[in-house]
Amino acid sequence: IEAYRALVALVGPRGVTVIPVLTGTTLVGFLRHLALWQAAGYDLTRMDTVIGVGALVGRAPAEAADIIRALHAAGVRRMHGLGVKGRVLELVGPLLESVDSASWSDEARREAEESGDEGLCPHNLVKFERNCRVAATAWAARQVGYAAGAQVQEMLPI
Repeated sequence: IEAYRALVALVGPRGVTVIPVLTGTTLVGFLRHLALWQAAGYDLTRMDTVIGVGALVGRAPAEAADIIRALHAAGVRRMHGLGVKGRVLELVGPLLESVDSASWSDEARREAEESGDEGLCPHNLVKFERNCRVAATAWAARQVGYAAGAQVQEMLPI
């Protein structure tokens, strides 16, 4: 929270948007962090910018989805899922405004290596498929499809 405050003060006049990030080791920890932001004078349920939701990578998809549902129930509406993809999007995609993930690069590299191309880009746009915009775009389209098909069961407001 203090780092956020310092960054906003540092870049504010330059027109750069700095987003707050919620994190925790447990669902309760995420809610506790939300309360800490509130106590510090930042109501993340009313901010105009997206709120980053971190520490989701490596969690079971159901656990990550529960965290996103709980934050939504607590009033956080504009969420950016850090490292969110696939099954999590199938579960709660519509509750997220945006996501990012580096998984597309690993997936593209593995697929190219498995096809015997030693990771080289079959589109001849870059040397390695892990850097290919065609692979990135195809991966992103699959993620959008996951989110579009989601049937979200929201939690009651906290």
